[in-house]
Amino acid sequence: MTPETWQRVKVVVADATDLDGDERAQFVSRACADDTALRREVESVLAHAGERFERAADAMSKVAGAAEGNGLAGIRIGAYELVREIGRGGMGAVYLARRADQEYNKEVAIKLLKRGTDTDEVLRRFRAEREILARLEHPNIAQLLDGGTTQDGLPYFVMEYVAGARITDFCFASNLSIHQRIQLFLKVCAALQFAHQNLVVHRDIKPANILVTADGEPKLLDFGIAKLLDPSDEPVDITVAERQRLTPAYASPEQVRGQPITTVSDVYALGALLYELLAGVGPHRFSNVHPAPAELLRVIAHGEPARPSVAAADPQRRHRLRGDLDRILLKALRKEPAERYRGVGSFAEDLRRYLEGLPVRARPATFGYRAGKFLGRNKSGVAIAAVLVIGGIAGTVMMLMSARQAELQAKRAERHFKDVRQLANSFLFEFHDAIATLPGATAARQLVVSRALEYLDKLAREASGERALQLELAAAYLKIGDVQGKPYTPNLGDSAGAVRSYQKAAEIVAPLARTESSAARNTDARRLLSTAYISLAAVQARTNELDAALANNERALRIGEQLLTDGGAHADEWRRLLISCHTGMGDAIQAGNHQLRDLNRYRAAVEHYRRALPIAEQLIAANPHSVPDLVGLAKACARIAGMLPPLDVAGADPVHFREAMALHDRNLELLRAAMKHEPGNSQVRRNIAGALIAKAYARCVAATDLEQAAADCDRAIQIFDRLAAADSLNAEAQQDLSYGHYVKGWAHQLRGEQPRAAEHYHASLAILEPLIQRHPGNIETSYDLEQARRRLAETDAAGAPR
Repeated sequence: MTPETWQRVKVVVADATDLDGDERAQFVSRACADDTALRREVESVLAHAGERFERAADAMSKVAGAAEGNGLAGIRIGAYELVREIGRGGMGAVYLARRADQEYNKEVAIKLLKRGTDTDEVLRRFRAEREILARLEHPNIAQLLDGGTTQDGLPYFVMEYVAGARITDFCFASNLSIHQRIQLFLKVCAALQFAHQNLVVHRDIKPANILVTADGEPKLLDFGIAKLLDPSDEPVDITVAERQRLTPAYASPEQVRGQPITTVSDVYALGALLYELLAGVGPHRFSNVHPAPAELLRVIAHGEPARPSVAAADPQRRHRLRGDLDRILLKALRKEPAERYRGVGSFAEDLRRYLEGLPVRARPATFGYRAGKFLGRNKSGVAIAAVLVIGGIAGTVMMLMSARQAELQAKRAERHFKDVRQLANSFLFEFHDAIATLPGATAARQLVVSRALEYLDKLAREASGERALQLELAAAYLKIGDVQGKPYTPNLGDSAGAVRSYQKAAEIVAPLARTESSAARNTDARRLLSTAYISLAAVQARTNELDAALANNERALRIGEQLLTDGGAHADEWRRLLISCHTGMGDAIQAGNHQLRDLNRYRAAVEHYRRALPIAEQLIAANPHSVPDLVGLAKACARIAGMLPPLDVAGADPVHFREAMALHDRNLELLRAAMKHEPGNSQVRRNIAGALIAKAYARCVAATDLEQAAADCDRAIQIFDRLAAADSLNAEAQQDLSYGHYVKGWAHQLRGEQPRAAEHYHASLAILEPLIQRHPGNIETSYDLEQARRRLAETDAAGAPR
């Protein structure tokens, strides 16, 4: 085992040893994801090192259960009869109980002080908890119903019985989205804010003390170490005994230091809890479940937690946590109480602002940030907003240039330089990405990216040696290339322009990828370089530059394989890169190979598509609700399915057609699942229409079920027509629509319906003829045009009088 692997094993084991049975197994499965070697090592360590924890826990549980739990079952306390023990803590045990007087059927929880622990200190704490609960009547706090003293003189109190799961378990088992988890968490915030308003600080916020009922309502429990605050709002001192009872994973720095605590200590614990709910892991790492005081102090009081977007294992979740949620959580987890949110209400308010798309208080209210949030809430006005704000960028750039020319205003020029860079990047990477999947956004995307690129280019000339700026510039060229002509996505059809942009990106980033010695720094450059090669190859395959396309795909594949071998936290990202490499290689191999001129090329292309399939399946297994991964697997299925009917016709294997139809069905199933998660995603909608057309084409190849083929074409044409009408500059949408009419015409032709076939062939040609004039180098357009003309001639000949 390498030292790096051992470090990862220790982190997972430290978190897992605090869990039991199925809960532990589920956690290990989530934490290790698809890393089977890591999982094997973790399970081995837990099986051996964890035995002492389990033996001790089992022994204590058996002794306590035999001595008290089982012995007290059936005992009557007040109006209730004890049924069984359901929990045990330092002061006492909690029992499930039922009404014993038959007045009505009601289950409750009774907390009963343990025999032999009724010291003055324990009695004081027990009565304090009862007094605290008496103050708190809130729908999300377990309610105190009654209390008293047993015949043996042991105090007890009766509480609402909460049948539910820990909040962490509930969120993961229910597969709640980030928004749903925050909404659930806000109910916990409301309960704790109510407690604070009643001068109660909980001091032990953790998943075990927050249960969620079957109908999704959280209940805050266990005020056993809670404190009543003085009305003067003075901090409460923490005793040595109380310090020992804290839960390390959620304890605040002031708690581990033994300093006075306030309600802001609960804010810290809430931050740690939400961090775990959203990132899937807690903010702190300890060497074991019960860390020594020195380690507690080092980790909690002095160590800095990683950003949640870095700690999360799921790439899609990392992306969604980046930015506002990173800032919100890290503010709640500040070391100094004065630097956190002033109270639970402020914390909750910032979370609500995030949910509503408003600027959050945890981030500086810069113009770029506020503008980005505004545009995110008002996407329907993207084109107007883009023009107005980019005009603002232009004005700012002019101010920058004039300011930098004046030596006396050097500091101001530097500040403007940073502002322009930040604003350009905000629109390039936030605003552009927010509108990229909206129907009709091609013109706005072109405007945003080209202007942002213009300003970044100017800045790069002024700071020619700055690595980060060069990477930003390369990423900008990749985006402008995508808008100009990335195949199978909304684009302007400018293949030559796209090639120039992708080549420029590769030229900028290639020296950085070759010369940087640091693996971490080198990763960014290699990722961008590989993406540039993949994108360049895709356009070259479409423009019949097949040797260049194959060479660039091979370069990208070598980089992707090396990145995956290097491993690290971004393994899933490298797997996505490899999927693009293999599908790109297949596309390049079979490009222009229509009419089965070379059967070996078809087989080679299918082989690359098949290599992409298990990688995509692996990603879906780890991230079943990730839209990019659902689309990636669907793409692999579609590519293989699209190749198999021609092989079947050539007599390679009669099983191919049935396999193709099964893959088409899987493709549609995956895309519809993605659409449920992102119903406004026009690219997914386009892919669904493409899947319907591909399935119809396969039926036409096999000359079977042609009525269904025509029906699928009708549904696809409706989608393509709407997308093309919404975005007149999108050449890809025009080509999609023309192909839909072509396949529909073929289905009618095969059914002997020549006039209807001719109608659709004419519709296809009406789109393709002006398209090929604008983009004469596109071999897909050329081939589609040739096929439509040939089919139309066949229908004309079939319909001519004999």
